[in-house]
Amino acid sequence: MLQRNNAVWLYFIDAADEEYLVGFSSLGTTKWRIPPPDGPRREAGFIPMLAVALRFQGKPDGDPGKRYVDDMIEHVVQESRKRGHRELCLFVHENNARAISVYSRHGFQTLGERDDRGLLRMLRLLD
Repeated sequence: MLQRNNAVWLYFIDAADEEYLVGFSSLGTTKWRIPPPDGPRREAGFIPMLAVALRFQGKPDGDPGKRYVDDMIEHVVQESRKRGHRELCLFVHENNARAISVYSRHGFQTLGERDDRGLLRMLRLLD
């Protein structure tokens, strides 16, 4: 689905002749100061939401780099590259250590301090 330059993807798996929703991701565009806080405003890819259903978090077992969430993040990275973005950014709550760890594993870095809602800005350079 593409509307106002935003796209949403649903991720499914087939198991035991049934289809299960694993999660969803979305991609849009934003303008952030890069580098913060005084860099020029540049258009960047933006992940407004990405979620994995509770029963599929940490799955499949085994290599932590080969989980459903990893495939979802890399899919969004590739879609952002196709749009010509040089950076991909997102917000994550400072108390969500698991998400921060996953995004960090995928090359996202925290930018500056948290905002007044406890949100951290994270950015990944796309080469």
